[in-house]
Amino acid sequence: MRATSAARSAAATASERPIRARLRSLSLAAPAAFRLGRLAPPAAFAQSNSVMCANRNLSGGLSSTNSSLTSLSTVASSSISTAQSGVNSLPTGLSTTIANSANNVIHSLPASTNVAADTEGTDAVNVNPLNALPTSMSQSLTGQQTRINSLGSPLPQTQPALQRTDSMARQGIAAATALTILTQVEPGKTINVAVGVARFAGQSWMAFGRART
Repeated sequence: MRATSAARSAAATASERPIRARLRSLSLAAPAAFRLGRLAPPAAFAQSNSVMCANRNLSGGLSSTNSSLTSLSTVASSSISTAQSGVNSLPTGLSTTIANSANNVIHSLPASTNVAADTEGTDAVNVNPLNALPTSMSQSLTGQQTRINSLGSPLPQTQPALQRTDSMARQGIAAATALTILTQVEPGKTINVAVGVARFAGQSWMAFGRART
């Protein structure tokens, strides 16, 4: 009986050894397989590194942009402050008198000084040319009046000449009329004498005619 039990025990032990060996190999292989399953492939590692680098670059770019915006805001604020200071200083530089009314009407403005004489149409005009303008206009008008007067100076001489021409014209009309009054030579008479008298517009003329056949 003991021999049979020992043989059975030995046979059971021999049959259990392969099973134990398999279990031991499985227990060793399982963690390795689990660790390999948890590891990502090389492509996944490369993609992850690229994403991390991109995130790092984006973060750096945003930080630089934020710094630039802060600097721009500072410059803009400084420029606005400078412009506001210039605007605020304008009333101090302007020597103006403003009426105390609702419309704030400006009664006087600062005068520009040391302005040269204008030469172009777009130049500013100073007081000297304006003061000289009446004198220049007066001289021009005086010259025009002198020319007009010179035109009238020959009139006293022209009027008698016209009167003489008119008198001569009337005398000519009277003479022509007197000549027409003269009688024509009559047939059978050797000597024919005629006198014609005419008056026209205050002018008188007498014509004497003598004919001999």
